[in-house]
Amino acid sequence: MFADPLDERDLKRLALVCAGTLEESTARGSGWLIGRQLVLTAHHVVVDEHHEPLPTIKVRVGDPRSAAGSPKLVWRDAQLCWPGPGTGSAAADVSDVALLRLDKPVDVESSPSVRWGRAAGITPVPYHGFGFPLFAEPRPDDPARVRRGTWSRAAEHLRGELPPVSTDGLDGLVLDTNPWPAEMADPRRRWSGASGTAVFCHGRLVGVVTLDMRGGRRLYAFPTRLLLGDPAFARLVAEDTGEVPILETVRGNELGLGRQAPAFPPPGSLPSNVAESLSRVRLAMTKDISARITAQDLAMPEPLTVRWRERTDLFLDRADSHTCATGSLTGELKASSERDLGAAWLAGVLLAGGPRHLVVLGEAGTGKTTLAILLARALLDESDAVPVVLPMASWDPGDLDEPLSPGENGPADDSHRRGTRAHAGEVFATWFARRIAEVFPSARALCDPADLVHSHRLVAVLDGLDEMPRRLRAAAIARLDKYDGMLVLTSRSAEFAEASARGGVLSRARGIEIKPVKPADAVRYLTGRDLIRRREDRWKEIEDTVTSRTGPVADVLSTPLMLSLARKAYEHEGSSPSELAIAGDRAVIKKILLNRYLTSVYPNPTERRRTARWLTFLAREMGRSQGRDPDFHWWRLARAVPWPVIVLLYTLSAAMLGAAVGWFGEAINDEPESAVLVLFSGGLAGGFVGSLSGMIAGRTVHATGPPPPRPGIGATALSSLRHALSATTVTCLLGTVLLLGLHAGVPAEAGVIDRALTEWWVYLLANQSGEVASLASYIVLCLGVAVVATLLDTAHYGFPRHSAPRLASLLPALIGALRIGALVDIPIVAAVAMGGIDPEDAFLPCLMLASIVTVALGLGRWLAKPITSVEERSPVAILRTDRKATMITAGVSGAVATLVIAGLKMGTGSWLSTAASTGFEMGAGLALTVAYGSGSAWITFVLARIWLTVRRQVPPRLFRALHKAQEVGVLRPAGAAYQFRHDEFRDHLSRTSEPHR
Repeated sequence: MFADPLDERDLKRLALVCAGTLEESTARGSGWLIGRQLVLTAHHVVVDEHHEPLPTIKVRVGDPRSAAGSPKLVWRDAQLCWPGPGTGSAAADVSDVALLRLDKPVDVESSPSVRWGRAAGITPVPYHGFGFPLFAEPRPDDPARVRRGTWSRAAEHLRGELPPVSTDGLDGLVLDTNPWPAEMADPRRRWSGASGTAVFCHGRLVGVVTLDMRGGRRLYAFPTRLLLGDPAFARLVAEDTGEVPILETVRGNELGLGRQAPAFPPPGSLPSNVAESLSRVRLAMTKDISARITAQDLAMPEPLTVRWRERTDLFLDRADSHTCATGSLTGELKASSERDLGAAWLAGVLLAGGPRHLVVLGEAGTGKTTLAILLARALLDESDAVPVVLPMASWDPGDLDEPLSPGENGPADDSHRRGTRAHAGEVFATWFARRIAEVFPSARALCDPADLVHSHRLVAVLDGLDEMPRRLRAAAIARLDKYDGMLVLTSRSAEFAEASARGGVLSRARGIEIKPVKPADAVRYLTGRDLIRRREDRWKEIEDTVTSRTGPVADVLSTPLMLSLARKAYEHEGSSPSELAIAGDRAVIKKILLNRYLTSVYPNPTERRRTARWLTFLAREMGRSQGRDPDFHWWRLARAVPWPVIVLLYTLSAAMLGAAVGWFGEAINDEPESAVLVLFSGGLAGGFVGSLSGMIAGRTVHATGPPPPRPGIGATALSSLRHALSATTVTCLLGTVLLLGLHAGVPAEAGVIDRALTEWWVYLLANQSGEVASLASYIVLCLGVAVVATLLDTAHYGFPRHSAPRLASLLPALIGALRIGALVDIPIVAAVAMGGIDPEDAFLPCLMLASIVTVALGLGRWLAKPITSVEERSPVAILRTDRKATMITAGVSGAVATLVIAGLKMGTGSWLSTAASTGFEMGAGLALTVAYGSGSAWITFVLARIWLTVRRQVPPRLFRALHKAQEVGVLRPAGAAYQFRHDEFRDHLSRTSEPHR
């Protein structure tokens, strides 16, 4: 935790900032290059007294020591890029921090990337900073030097201690500094030039030195945790550095609360593969929790104070238990720099030998999930625990033996189960291991996820017992009570009480219940930003209502969710919160807030109407097809498309591609056939591949539960035969429709197709060996395509893939595929044995079919594998990775097949053009089979998006719309998924029948 200190390489990022003109600088400060072009400094250094950017800003980057081997120091032009006009965030309003963008990138060579941190605990943390204070100059008062701007290389190493508990009253950091300047007549000039100095603790950037108006031996810094809480700031950093900034916790030398009584086995006692898997899960959860904290503005200034009390009536009396030493669990999340101490204290109670299970209760919107997220971060900070945050909606624990009482289910809650025998369901540890395997494939690649569960290092943070079906909650309580690992559970109070009454209490648990927000805290939260911007009267009427605790407005604005929605909905100048006081009904006030919220983040009426339409569709689909799973993954979008439509989309798109392949293949042949005949036959071949792939993809997309085990040879053969017969039926229907259309439009060209079909049928009835062999080859080829598609889809099962081949695994993959190719040739060999086909006519088809299957299966499995780190990637990155894997796999397989088939044809005496044409057609057809038949998540997503866009259910540029919704705070990232930031807003949209105006 205290490793990775700064070293000499980091000084290549040190920056000197001068503003005004180079000949006559009016301001000087320090800075730090945090990426390639962004420099972090103090805001007052680069603006005038009217807070307008100075006309000229110059920055010098590099190690100032002449003997350090640093590149030549030069001045770079820079512009102020944050805060910009209309930033409107609290961090931009109260901070004295600026981001400068250099005119050219700076190559810092081997300097490590910047890591971000936040100081926590109560013990002072050593800090270091490097800057250019004026007192370090040999002649600091020489006016000629100041006018010329010829600053020397004199830098100062500022160092001392940062007491995390001390504050300047505005959430700023206090720095007790060892080097300090001599007394001056004007104390404000003592630290001149030090403003903008980057403050590091244990190698993490925790703050930026700001304007000091007091003098003395102390400096003051603005914390970076508040800067990263600003979406615009975090976005600029991510774009410049190429990675999302992650906030790490740094502490002094004291042991955290969780370390007083280690609750886990030492790392050395675990097998190496289990320890490495835990490390991967921990890193992924650190990134995910940091992203959630940033997305939910939990690191912003003026946070809301949340208080809770211990709930004892729903749990066993623990007066005689050893856990009574922990005392009452009543506490709070403060609206100050000590905000995280409450969550850290709860984590300490959980880790210090106290209750194994902690239950967080509260009404809708009270902040249960927020507290669970902060508690998970505290667990990461305080111990070697690995918290895993999971929604409970996807767990089926089974039913209790006794039926529910009459009417208990409600009209739409599986009432058909009343009075039936209970189904077994899934043990919690089994479900937990399965979800870890799904969410963290990189950990699954090293060891069995069950080993991670049994390592007793994981803490299950389970969100939303109340979101499970009502009939399952009691069984969930009963099964959770048998789990001896640590867990944190969130639920609404009434639903948990009902489930406990039927399923029994959690015998090893203690519970807390979040209390309604106090009126004074609510008023402070709502009016905090207005006080900064001098608009104190807007909330006057609401303030009086909330303070008096009377009326529906005070009732609605008693939860953190509604307060955050209210502040967001009425943050703009022209809005008037007083309209809430006019509404006399709680439901009406909620609806106004939720509609106002969307209006505030999408002020353009046309954009708002379109956004409301696709957000409503998304909310309904997440509730219907995903079992109230809060995660939306792009590869699950096709679940909104009916299975027959998926087959149709696959068939039509593949038929068009097949027709194009046939036309181009005949174009390079010296003896081309009729264009219409070529297009017709190519379209039918592509239609067969598309319909076959569409059936498999539709089954995969709409499947529920975990991926099935890989089928055996018999099951694969039966499944392939069934798919081939179904695809043949669809292809015949497609051919009939195409032929009827040609007869209606171009009868002469349709006659060419009729004559070709008639001649082939006559030759077949005449039992000519060549035609029989050709028919047998076509039949076996169809079976081969079905086998390839079935096996490739089984290997990926609709999940995104990446291309990371290893040369050592190529030969085993080809040998395994060769065995399948040999089995596909069995029908032709049997026909030869029975005398139906001349062996000479069967040799080349057998060789070609075996080659095609071997290339398709071997290279398809070798080049593309399921992504092993989904949780650590963004949705767009995963989409691009899967698209790249699909193209590489299809392209390489097609190219190899083209060369092999062309070589075989030339070996039998065919002309070069004929061999090239046949090789291209077969190779391109194989590429189409590999791309479509491999269960590519990207192809399914593209086809589904086209269908849904035509129906105006999703926007044409879906990811751009999702990113915009994330920026404005409607959605939030959750690893590779998107989530609605507020469940209440998601439920509101799912009940909406008309778009918002």
